[in-house]
Formats: sequence, structure tokens, C-alpha cells
Amino acid sequence: ETMDSFHEANILFIDEKYAAAVEKYNSCEAGLKSFAPLHACRSAAYLKLKQFTEALEDANAALAIDATHEPSHFRKGVALFELEEYESSKQCFELSVELAQKQGKKDVSAQNRWIRKCESEIEEEAEEEERIAATTKKIETPKVAPAPVPQMSKKVLPDIRYQYYQSATSMNISVMAKNLTADDVVVEFSTNHLLVRVKQDGQEVTVFDKDLYADIVPSACKFDIRKPKVEIYLVKATQDGNWPSIEGSAKRPLAAAVVSDTAPTTVKAKPYASSKDWNKIDAEITKELDEEKPQGEEALQSLFKDIYSKADEDTRRAMNKSFQTSGGTVLSTNWNEVKEKKYEEEKQAPKGMEWRTWEGDKVKGQIDSEPSS
Repeated sequence: ETMDSFHEANILFIDEKYAAAVEKYNSCEAGLKSFAPLHACRSAAYLKLKQFTEALEDANAALAIDATHEPSHFRKGVALFELEEYESSKQCFELSVELAQKQGKKDVSAQNRWIRKCESEIEEEAEEEERIAATTKKIETPKVAPAPVPQMSKKVLPDIRYQYYQSATSMNISVMAKNLTADDVVVEFSTNHLLVRVKQDGQEVTVFDKDLYADIVPSACKFDIRKPKVEIYLVKATQDGNWPSIEGSAKRPLAAAVVSDTAPTTVKAKPYASSKDWNKIDAEITKELDEEKPQGEEALQSLFKDIYSKADEDTRRAMNKSFQTSGGTVLSTNWNEVKEKKYEEEKQAPKGMEWRTWEGDKVKGQIDSEPSS
């Protein structure tokens, strides 16, 4: 019964019902507390829900049971990256690559992308620390000044940056200011305007006070104060794709447009507002991977990926359910057949093999891979 609940949770995850999947995983935790896949799968669901602290805890729980579980190292790396622990995140992705290669998995392009992102963020942090150190040194350098003239002193405000990423339905903004309290942060949402003001080092800084590119739903927007930053979540009023920038206007009159004889240049918006061009990085890695011709098992995996990427929703659901619930022994693209079939009860092992429990007992309900002669 507990395993049935676990499989039901996996199906909910496949159907992209992540909150329901987490609840179902929770319901079977008592009976599967030492079952690494439970924690690993729930960690994946938490990542989808952007609950990164919980995702990290479950990834750690899975690794405490099975330190060689490669997907848990990967998910731990994602969670740490989102929590801005870039050095630790990079180590997780590197270990994920090492384990994947030992287990015969040759496609580690996802890990390589995340490693590049970690390295870029680590480099940017180092540059930021050097800049702050240089600024501090300049301030602390004694200067011989003439007799002071009574006047209003001009304060140097802290330099607070922000970055963002988005989907068709939402915009997430990270304000990079550490150790703030609720009294230090003011965030005001209106239909087409955002105000963000923080207090740091005793000084009030307006980080953002501008009209947004398009309308939002103020009542659905929120913000969360974390130790390393302030996370702001905007819900777009219309779900018609990514904004080219946070500020500006999508409703400019045609008369204000600049007419040009040349074809317009389309620039894809970066997922972050930092100086790092993730689109370029991903393109470079993709080009490197395309130049490598897969062979053997890797070629088979590449074929499955190609089928999945071009398939409709029913075909994808069929592939996911048949593979997950059969324990990896069946891969079907026929949803009309798969949606009624219970692979957990009719287990079919590969030729020459059979299903057994952890205690070594033969599993009931098995069917032969080939009819007996």
C-alpha cells in the first residue's frame, strides 16, 4: 500500500501536479523513511515549486541513505545554486558528472551548463568583493583637507544590484542585499509600477521605482526576505510570453516608433539581469554537444530524447508513466493502452531476469518476457 502511494505520487509529478505530489510523498514517508528514491523524488517536486531549502533537505536525506545516487547530487546542486551557495553547488555538479560517467551515462550536458553558471557567479562574486575592498580602501585613506566649510554633507549610498529571471506567467526579481529585516524593506505593487526600497548600513536606498513593461496582478504578487537577498515574485496580468525588460512599456503608440529601412534585430532577453550572457554560454555547450556523434547506449538515449521532444502531450505521458511505473522495463508511446494498464501489478522483467523483493522473495504478478513454448 505504501509503495502504491509512492507510485501515485510519481504519476502526480509526471502530470505536473507538484504540490499534490509532495502531499502524496508525505503520506507514505513513515513507511519509506529509509527509501532514498522517496526523498529524491520529493526533492525534485520541491525544486519545481521553488522551495529550495526543502529540496536541499530531501536531497541530503537521499544521499545519507545512498551516497552514490547521482540525481540527488544534481538536485542538491540546483538547490544550493538557488540559495547562492555557488562553490558547494559546483562541487555537487562535478560529483554528479563523475558518478554519471561511472554508471555509463555519457550525456552530462545539463551538469556542464550548471557548472558554467556556478563558475560565472563565483567569478562575479570575486569581482564584487574586489570592488568593495577597493572602495573601502579609498574611504579609509587619510587625506589632508583644508579647514571645513559648514555645508550639507553628501552621503555615498550603498550600491545594491538586482537580477531577474522570468517565465510566460511570472517575473522573479532578486535584490542582492544581505541580512535585512522586515523593517528594512519596503515593496509596493501596483498594476503597472513597482517600488523597492531597502535600508542598509543605516541608509535608505531606492533600488527600483519605475513603470513595468506590462501590467501585473498586485494581489497575487509577493516578496520574501532571505538571509542573502530579497526575492520578489510578480504575476503577469497576461500570459503572452517573456518581457524584453522589466521596465518600459508594451503599449507604446505606433507614432512613437522609429522607422528603419533595415530588418529589425530581435534580441532574446537574458534570464538574469547580470552581466553574464547565459544564452551565449548555453549555445556554446549545445554546439559542442552537437559536434559529438553519440554511439551505443548514448545513441539509444539520444533517440528516446528526440522522440520525446517531438511528441504530443499524450505520447509524453505514456512514455513517462510506462517507464516510471514499470521500473524501467517498459517504454510505450500509446497513451490509450498505458492509461488503463497497471504495470506495478503486472511486472515484466527483461529476458533471463525476474523481479524479487529486497528480502529475495519472488514478486507476485510477474509475466514472462516471452511466451513459453
